[in-house]
Amino acid sequence: IITMNPTSDFSSSQVVYAAVGATLEDVSDNAISASSTTFTVLNFDAPRILSGTLAADNSYVLIEISEAVYNSTNGSGALDILDFKLVFNQNNGTASSVAISGINKEGGGALTGGETVIRLGLQVTGKPSGVETVAFYPVNGSSIYDAASPALAMGTAQTTGPLTLNDQVPPIMVFSPGHGVRGVGIGSMATISFSEPVRNIDNSILTDENVDALITLKHTNISGADIPFDATVSSNKKAITIDPTNYFESLQYVYVAIGSSLEDSLNNAIRDSSVTFVVADVEAPIVVFNPAHGETDVAYNENITLTFSEPIRHKSDEGPIADSALDSIITLRDTDSTGSVLSFAATINASKTIITVNPNDYFSSNQIIYVGIGATVEDTVGNLINPAYAIFTAQENPAPVVIFNPAHNDVNVPLESNITLTFSEPVRYLNNYSIDNTSIDEYLTLKETDINGNNLAFDASISSEKAMITIDPEYHFNSQQTIYVAIAAGLEDSLNNAVSAQSATFTTLDSNAPSVIIDPLDKSVNVTRNKSITITFTEPVRSISNLPFDDSSVDDVVQLKEVNINGTDIPYGATINAEKTVITVDPLSDFIFQQTIYVGIINAIEDTSNNLVGTASSIFTTEDDPLKGPKIISLSPPDNSVDVSSDPILIVT
Repeated sequence: IITMNPTSDFSSSQVVYAAVGATLEDVSDNAISASSTTFTVLNFDAPRILSGTLAADNSYVLIEISEAVYNSTNGSGALDILDFKLVFNQNNGTASSVAISGINKEGGGALTGGETVIRLGLQVTGKPSGVETVAFYPVNGSSIYDAASPALAMGTAQTTGPLTLNDQVPPIMVFSPGHGVRGVGIGSMATISFSEPVRNIDNSILTDENVDALITLKHTNISGADIPFDATVSSNKKAITIDPTNYFESLQYVYVAIGSSLEDSLNNAIRDSSVTFVVADVEAPIVVFNPAHGETDVAYNENITLTFSEPIRHKSDEGPIADSALDSIITLRDTDSTGSVLSFAATINASKTIITVNPNDYFSSNQIIYVGIGATVEDTVGNLINPAYAIFTAQENPAPVVIFNPAHNDVNVPLESNITLTFSEPVRYLNNYSIDNTSIDEYLTLKETDINGNNLAFDASISSEKAMITIDPEYHFNSQQTIYVAIAAGLEDSLNNAVSAQSATFTTLDSNAPSVIIDPLDKSVNVTRNKSITITFTEPVRSISNLPFDDSSVDDVVQLKEVNINGTDIPYGATINAEKTVITVDPLSDFIFQQTIYVGIINAIEDTSNNLVGTASSIFTTEDDPLKGPKIISLSPPDNSVDVSSDPILIVT
């Protein structure tokens, strides 16, 4: 008897093979034949879950089991999703739930029973952030069996254990300064912090050497000018620090951006992101004087403005500035800062950016003015202004300018016009008395032609502002009348600049139609047969249609006929002189003796002032034939008369 004693216990349902070869014999040298046996160990071990493996995208889990399994006790029946239960733990992650959505073989086919690897499809709600877990169990103690007889069920304690869902959320970025933040220090750096380590999207390491190419730093916005910088990466790869080469500018808008160029260890790429922040106001308000420092020829009545680059308040945040406080803030003096004080009234606008200084008195001719402001105001964040001043020179104040209307040498002035004398500034009498309507007439002259012409009656008045005199003639002017108007010396402005005597001469418009003279005159007799007819106008004429009026078109306005306007046309050629004052009508052949001729113009001509000439005509008779004797024109009684008196008187004409 040979006894084989295994060094360890057989496993549950293990198939065992034992054999002995033809290597033994009895004492008589008779060899035994080879022999073997195969047996199965008793099933004493129920199926166990060995592991669970999640797909990278969390779409399924592979559950490895210690032996082939079925859903019934007779070694048949494929598992289904109801044979498993899932336990989900959110752990404050971003995925909110997980459910089993299907069951398959490891390679994806339908289960048939007897599998050792089961694939469970998963439906995840929300993107996992890598902290959520799932665990899988048999749904109960009678859902999963092995193939043994009797079959053993998988215990309810069997589990894959917690499996952490793979992170599918990109790293969370935090910009500092954040978007819209104001008051950032001019020497500040910008940082981008990540919720987990990051790398380049090609899986290479993010380093100080390659990070600059991933960052955008610009003035204002994405279209602004680049701001030079150097960027570094933290050793844990969770922060980028952007260090501008130069300080930011006061109140500068800064744009910081990074593209989708980084990812976490699970290939979750960041999104394109950017922020814009505003640098702190660190500069004192700038003040601009008007008139500017060094300016000359400043008007005598000019107000002075101090315009600030931003709103101002009292220094040390003592509150808003009122008009009443400006006397203690502004200095106005003659010549320089030590000169005589000049009184003024000042105001500040509602936005607290413009102070207007209104001197109480006009500047004198060529006066030097000093205006200044001390370190008495600040901007809304406490930046105190620097003391500033301007010195300018007032203009040499000329006498008031007089503008005549109508102006000197004006023509075509309407007959019913009034005359105005407008002064560049208010005027008064030399004795400083105010001008009124009753006394101004004695300083004015209105005459025909010139200073030696006949006086024209008028009435004059002065405006309430004392800057315009209106002369109202008693009668309308005549056509093309020359008018002389003058003002005598005796007026001045408020600075005692006297107005000199001045005058203007103008001509009224032409309101009379041109006169027409036709040669031969109407009712003329003994006109030579070869006579050229002239039509003369007292001033240049033109066509009322303003079409060209020359030799080619003058025929359109001339009529030449026999006897009268209704007579037969007589052919002719007409021309007009360069001055457009004489039309010459030349018949194409001589008139006949004793012929009655009608010549006229139609109503189609006007002068250059649009005065219509109207129609005009002349009827004349040509000369008699000097070589022809008398002839009997008529007899009385006429030929073939009857019942003539027995004592008739015979008349021969």
